[in-house]
Amino acid sequence: MVPSPNNVRPLTVQLSHIDRALSDILKGLTEEETTLLVLLSRVITRHSGEMVARVGEPGGELFLVLAGSLVEISVQVPTQSFPAAIFLRGDICAETPFYTRGLRKTSIVALGQCRLLAITSKTLDGLISTQPRMAAKMFRNLAAVAASRFQVELGLNSPQAMASLPTTVTPTSVFPA
Repeated sequence: MVPSPNNVRPLTVQLSHIDRALSDILKGLTEEETTLLVLLSRVITRHSGEMVARVGEPGGELFLVLAGSLVEISVQVPTQSFPAAIFLRGDICAETPFYTRGLRKTSIVALGQCRLLAITSKTLDGLISTQPRMAAKMFRNLAAVAASRFQVELGLNSPQAMASLPTTVTPTSVFPA
C-alpha cells in the first residue's frame, strides 16, 4: 500500500508514537520529514510465516517495523537454518544488503501479523538532491545502526571488551614484527 495524502496523517501519528530512541532511523527527523519519508516509502503487511525478504534477493530496501515482530533466519548450509535475530516495533532490518546493494544472505520472516515501512535505496538517493539535510540525518542514523550492529558481532558491546582495546594504535601493535 502506498500512502495517499488521505491516509498519511494516521500513519505519521503511528510513527511518532514509536519511541525515537528505539527507532534509530527516525532520530532527529522532524514531523514534516517523517511525513515525507512515509510518502516516499511503502507500507507492507505480512502475516505469520510470510517472507519479508529472501536469501539471494537483491537488497534494494530496508524495513522499519511499525507493528509486530520479525525473525532473521541465517542459512549456513542448504539443509540447516537458525534464527539470527529478532526485530521488534521500531527496529530496522535488512540494512546490510541495502548498504552494499548486494544479495541478501539471510531471510526475514514475520512472527505474527506485522506492518513494515519499506524504504528503498532509490528513495534515499533521491533525498540527497531534493532534501539533503534529511538525507544526511538518515545516513548518519544508518551509520550509527551499522556501527552498533558490528560492535555486537565483534563482541565489542561491553565495557570490558572496550577496555581491552589498545588506546593507541601503532604499526607494531597492529602488525607485530
